[in-house]
Amino acid sequence: MLSLRLVRHIEDHAEEITDRIVGAIHAHTELRSYQRLAAPELRARIRHLCRHLGEWLQQDADLTVAHEFEDLGRRRWREGVPLAEVVLVLKLWKEHLLGHVREEIWGGNAIDLHGGEELAFRLMHFFDRGTLELVRGYEAERFGKEAPPDALPS
Repeated sequence: MLSLRLVRHIEDHAEEITDRIVGAIHAHTELRSYQRLAAPELRARIRHLCRHLGEWLQQDADLTVAHEFEDLGRRRWREGVPLAEVVLVLKLWKEHLLGHVREEIWGGNAIDLHGGEELAFRLMHFFDRGTLELVRGYEAERFGKEAPPDALPS
């Protein structure tokens, strides 16, 4: 049972969450390449995901998620961002969203806790799938070939 209240809370607080994530990215010493990327594009991408989280987490959105992250991987290769940095940013992004969920369910009732666990599970799946597709796009761009078809079921 996905907590729609928690999803809406994240969507409604997209600006605040985006500020935290972007701050963590810019403060991280291993993300030098991200400090030279256009900050508005990074902010817009994070904010977009947070504002539309409910849509992204739907089961039938897997193909859209795959294409979105594959395109991001291709773009980051062209921008010269090392793959390790791109994956680390996704990890930070996931950790901040999961942390926000934990903050919101702290002290809640059993239904909130269960809904929070389900949301956390879906977020982990979303970011794991996103990371896989991002790496596929990055490597396809790097080696000059088409990304392989979506071979792994979600």
